[in-house]
Amino acid sequence: ALITSIQEKENNKNHIFEAHIDFDVFIDAIKQVIKAQEIDYVVMGTNGISGAREKLLGSNTKNVIKHIDCKTLIIPENYKFKPIKELLLPLDPKTDVKEETFTELL
Repeated sequence: ALITSIQEKENNKNHIFEAHIDFDVFIDAIKQVIKAQEIDYVVMGTNGISGAREKLLGSNTKNVIKHIDCKTLIIPENYKFKPIKELLLPLDPKTDVKEETFTELL
């Protein structure tokens, strides 16, 4: 029902929505889907830790950031989209940045 609702609301031919049910460990399940489906980006919502408003990220989100080797976009609960005006890219002076990094960001 969730997939049908999203497809009807978004009605975008450029996106495919599928449900995956897996009883494996959360991070292992994500890794398996990324590999099997050749996923380019993981997009996930987060509502942080229940009852702790000062904390932005819950344990699942932190584990995705730490253990998933895939570009990830994390959307906080109740976020309202605003066009990006500026972007901060903190780098170590020793970081070798390739042109593709900026192309993807832009």
